[in-house]
Amino acid sequence: MNTNQLFSQKDESKSQEEEQQRFTTSSSPEPLVDDWSHQLNIFVERERLQQDWQQSIPKRRACFYNYEQCKQWVCAQNMWETKAEWENWIDQGEKCNCMVPSDPEAHYTERGTWTPWVDFLGLLQ
Repeated sequence: MNTNQLFSQKDESKSQEEEQQRFTTSSSPEPLVDDWSHQLNIFVERERLQQDWQQSIPKRRACFYNYEQCKQWVCAQNMWETKAEWENWIDQGEKCNCMVPSDPEAHYTERGTWTPWVDFLGLLQ
């Protein structure tokens, strides 16, 4: 064995020892079970925080036209002559204006501004 081979062999064994020592003495990750437990705790905490956040968001009420604006929009459409026609239109999913409630009678009665359907649909003129 020549000197180059001897030094090479010593270097290899030295590097293997260093590598082995590095894995045993360095701050290696926690064992697999602890890592799994840690990941589970993170997941549970993230879910809890998300639920807390979602519950803290106030429920928004729909923002519709006031009664007069809604009535003007309905009259301008000139599409309905009865409550049944309006309900049929809503049931078909044809409601195209998000500012108009699908049940205007209930919405505007709650606010004290409702008048009969014939007035709402613009048929009293």
